[in-house]
Amino acid sequence: AALDPAALGAVQGFCTAAYEEELPEFATNWRSATHVLLREGERLVSHALWIARPLFYGDRTLDCAYVEAVATAPDRQGRGHAGHVLRALAAAVAETHEI
Repeated sequence: AALDPAALGAVQGFCTAAYEEELPEFATNWRSATHVLLREGERLVSHALWIARPLFYGDRTLDCAYVEAVATAPDRQGRGHAGHVLRALAAAVAETHEI
């Protein structure tokens, strides 16, 4: 949510290129998501986001952090960047979410 419109647009372009398709969720519910970015200098090389969603299980409602838009620049893949981003994301959500 702290990304300004220009930065969010850059992340959206990065993920669109990685997935080779438009991701319309950026224009809707991903604006309020928490984005985890990995940069080499000024260059974005990997990204993931999480968004809070309830998970209904029987009579329980669990706080769930749903992971979306995991992407790494093609020329930087295979070097553990996505794993690094996901470990940082998991550490952040473990403090506030049940799943």
